[in-house]
Amino acid sequence: MKKIIVVKIVLLLNLVFLEGIVFAEEAAPPAMPAAAVRVLEVEERSVQQRQKAIGTLRAVSESEVAAREEGAILSVLVNEGQLVKQGDILVELDRRRLDAQLKEAKAAMATANSLIEQRQVESQRVEVDYEMKEGLYKQKAVSLRDFLDAEREKKVAVARLQSAKGSVEEIKSRIELLRVRLEDMTIKAPFNGSVIARHVEPGEWLTPGTAVVTMISSGAIEAWINLSERLVQATFESNDFLEIEVDALKKRFKSESIKMIHQVDTRSRTLKLIVQIKDRAALLSPGMSVTTWVPVGKQMTGLVVPDDALIRNQFGSFVFKAQPADKGHMAMQVPVQILFTFGGEAVIETDQVKAGDFIIVEGNERIFPNSPIEITKMKAKK
Repeated sequence: MKKIIVVKIVLLLNLVFLEGIVFAEEAAPPAMPAAAVRVLEVEERSVQQRQKAIGTLRAVSESEVAAREEGAILSVLVNEGQLVKQGDILVELDRRRLDAQLKEAKAAMATANSLIEQRQVESQRVEVDYEMKEGLYKQKAVSLRDFLDAEREKKVAVARLQSAKGSVEEIKSRIELLRVRLEDMTIKAPFNGSVIARHVEPGEWLTPGTAVVTMISSGAIEAWINLSERLVQATFESNDFLEIEVDALKKRFKSESIKMIHQVDTRSRTLKLIVQIKDRAALLSPGMSVTTWVPVGKQMTGLVVPDDALIRNQFGSFVFKAQPADKGHMAMQVPVQILFTFGGEAVIETDQVKAGDFIIVEGNERIFPNSPIEITKMKAKK
C-alpha cells in the first residue's frame, strides 16, 4: 500500500512540474527595450601628454590712482564696481587758485612782449647810431671816446633785448606749468577698467600722493599658474599657446601670450607661469581659480575620446562601443588603457576601437553589456 501512494505522489509532482514549465514559457517577459544614448565618433589625431596645473586670475594692471595736486574735492564721479574708459574723469578738484595764477601769468606775458618791442626799437636806434659813429671815427670826424660810448650803448641795448626775451621764455614756462597743474586738477582714469574701491568724498582736502580710487584693468587678464620646476623646459619646447579653464565658469580661453618668472619658490619648488588671456565679454574676475594642462611629452598620434565616455571601476577602465546589430545597435563593453587625460578628453589604447567608431558618452551609466540601444549622434566640440 505505501509503494502505491509514493508512486502516485511522484507522478503528481512530475505533472505539476511539467505544467509549470509550460506556463513559464507562455508567460515569459518581453524583450528589454532599447536604451536611448548619445554617441560620439572616436577621433585619431596628433596629441601630446599634458600635466594638470592650477593657478589664479590676476588683473594685468591694478593701480591706486592718486592726486598730483593739492586742493579741495568738488566732485567724485565714480563708485565701486563702475566700468570706466581711459581718460574718463574720476575726481574734480577746485581749480580757482590756479586759474587766477594763470591769468596773472598771461598778463605778465603781455607786458613782457611789449617790453621786447620797446627793446627792439631801442636796439635798432642804437645800432644806427653806432654805425654812423663808426664811419665818422674812421674819417676822424669824432673822437675815440664818442665811438666807444656808441659801442657801449649798442652792447647795453642788445643785453636789454636778450633780458626781455629771457623774461618772456620764463613766463612761457610758468604758463605751461600752470596748464599742466590745471589738467592735474581733473583726475582721470589711466586705463580701461573698473573701480574696486573709492577712497575720497567731496569736500575733502587732497594732498599730492593721496589715493582717490583703486582700479583694475579690463579687456585682458592674467592667469598665474603654479608650475613644477621639472616642467620648465618642456613648456617652452611645446605649443606656443595654452588653454585655460576657468573653474567657476566651466569655460576655456586660449592664451594670448606666455611668460615665465624664473625664480623657484624654495618651499613648493614651483615657478610662476603668467598666461595672458582676452576677456572681451568681461566675464573674468581677479581671484578666480583656473586650470590648465601643460605639455610634458612629445607629439604622438592617438585615439581621443571624451572623459564622459570612460567608466572606471575596480576591474579597470572601459568604454561602451555602439555595435551594429540585427535591429539597431547594442552596447559592446570594451576594456581600454588610459594613456593620459587633458582638458576633458582622454587618449586611450585598445585594439577593439578605431577612428570612426561610435562610443557612448551620455547614458552609459545605466546600460549593461550587449544591451540594445537607440543612438543619437553628437558633434564634437571645437
